[in-house]
Amino acid sequence: YNIQDETQDIEVREDISTELVRKIIAECCGGLHTKRASIVMDRYGLLGRRELRNKECAAKYGLTKFAVNSHTYSFKCKAREKFPELADFV
Repeated sequence: YNIQDETQDIEVREDISTELVRKIIAECCGGLHTKRASIVMDRYGLLGRRELRNKECAAKYGLTKFAVNSHTYSFKCKAREKFPELADFV
């Protein structure tokens, strides 16, 4: 999905409840109010946040794009490990 291309059809997936998303973020980021959780939520547009690119996320948190990528990669690895049944979603 390219956030700059407004002509794309967006498929909204509601297969996972908001509570489960919160649980996954909390367990894989050390809580909902951690910096990593904020980065993940912003990067992927979770829980009502606007989806940001790595560059935008990096600027917002004063990080490099590599650091943002590291945070999101770590989150994905932990989420796949703790919730293997959701590996296709993470």
